[in-house]
Amino acid sequence: MPEQSLVGGLHIGTLARRVGMTPDTVRYYERLGLLRRPARADNGYRVYGTTDVGRLLFVRRAKLLGMPLGQIRELVALAEEGRCQPVRHRVVELLQAMLAEYETRLTALRAFKANLEERYELALQQEDDSELICATFPTSCDCLPVALHEMESLTRGQSGDQEFGVPPRDAAERSLRQRTRLLSQGARCLS
Repeated sequence: MPEQSLVGGLHIGTLARRVGMTPDTVRYYERLGLLRRPARADNGYRVYGTTDVGRLLFVRRAKLLGMPLGQIRELVALAEEGRCQPVRHRVVELLQAMLAEYETRLTALRAFKANLEERYELALQQEDDSELICATFPTSCDCLPVALHEMESLTRGQSGDQEFGVPPRDAAERSLRQRTRLLSQGARCLS
């Protein structure tokens, strides 16, 4: 199907294809304010221009850097002012903060990996031990290399699937500090 261009603009489908998005994503970004509300043709279709193409490519490029939409909205607002220097300065600040955040996350993941490796070794040592019968779920069961006294400290303040996973990004700093402390406590319990 050929791309449909309007006099002075593009249909939403054409715009979406040019920037590698779906029309729904274009509409979503429009609702979020990342893209200005376009003019409408007589038939009610949205009419986009080359600035919209550039703006959406800007958004995609920022997304490729891992920036959340709130930060991208901030960069779009700075870019609308017309000067590159404030945008570039803010990009440097945001990337610096992201690097620090990911370094913190990597530290927590390394601690978790070390803890998991120790528990793996303990599980290997206990693999052939057949002293207990698990069908009654005795509290002294060693099938899982986590002692009962560790459960309380490891799960305090945690819930659901996030118990041993990577904390959500929006709460990363607080959760990672807590997780690093708890994982190091868990590692001490194993020794």
